[in-house]
Amino acid sequence: AFRMANVGLRIPLGRTLLIGQYTRVIDRSEYALPTGSRDADYAAVGLEYRLSPRTTLYGGVSTMDNSNGSSYVLGTGSVQQLPDFLPSEDARVTTFSLGVRHSF
Repeated sequence: AFRMANVGLRIPLGRTLLIGQYTRVIDRSEYALPTGSRDADYAAVGLEYRLSPRTTLYGGVSTMDNSNGSSYVLGTGSVQQLPDFLPSEDARVTTFSLGVRHSF
C-alpha cells in the first residue's frame, strides 16, 4: 500500500507571499523486495516577491529525507531520473531555487 499525507500554506504579506509544504510518504508496497516501510518526509519553504503586476522574484529550498531503504528524489513528474542521479538508500536530497517570473 502506498499513502501520502500533505499539508501546505500560503501566507500573503503585502507584496510578499510565504509558501510552505510538508508531505509524508508512507510506502508499504511490495517491489522486488518484501514489504517494508520505505517512508520519506518532504519539506519545503519558499518566498515570492511581486516587483510589479507582471514580474515576480521567487526562491525556495526543499528537502526529501528518505528512510528504511527508500530512494525518492525531488523534481517534476515529467522528468525521468537517470540511474546515475538516484540517491543511495536513506539519502537526504535537497534543492534550492531562485528566479524571476515575468508574464508577457
